[in-house]
Amino acid sequence: MKAALGIVLVFLAFRSFQFVMAKYPYISATEIAEIKTFNPPPGFILAISADDAPWLDAYAQNQRLGAPGLLEDPHTYQEWLSFWQGQNQRQFIAHYPRPLYFYQRSWHLPNLDVGKCLMPLTQNFSQVNFECVEKIQE
Repeated sequence: MKAALGIVLVFLAFRSFQFVMAKYPYISATEIAEIKTFNPPPGFILAISADDAPWLDAYAQNQRLGAPGLLEDPHTYQEWLSFWQGQNQRQFIAHYPRPLYFYQRSWHLPNLDVGKCLMPLTQNFSQVNFECVEKIQE
């Protein structure tokens, strides 16, 4: 009985070790540093993917935050689907204060409408150029 329990414990310890060694971080230290040091004039950071919202919430400073279905998000799932497909993007972003920054680590907007009007600030942060957005929609 003791031998069987010992074998089970060794097996569980081995499997736990394998599990821990196979894991990788969801976000790199470089990406965390990018969020921590992102310090433009206060505005609104909109994560394009809900996967990125916890990292922004944890590390962004002095910024309002939104992401699909999280934080200060005023949109429905259907509105997000339309936005991701390039539809009604001007109306979609009109609900957010300015300046509006996009965080696009997990997923990037296609180069349609608003995607054409993003000014890159860092690897994953961009600012919406609203003058450009107005010209595209005319």
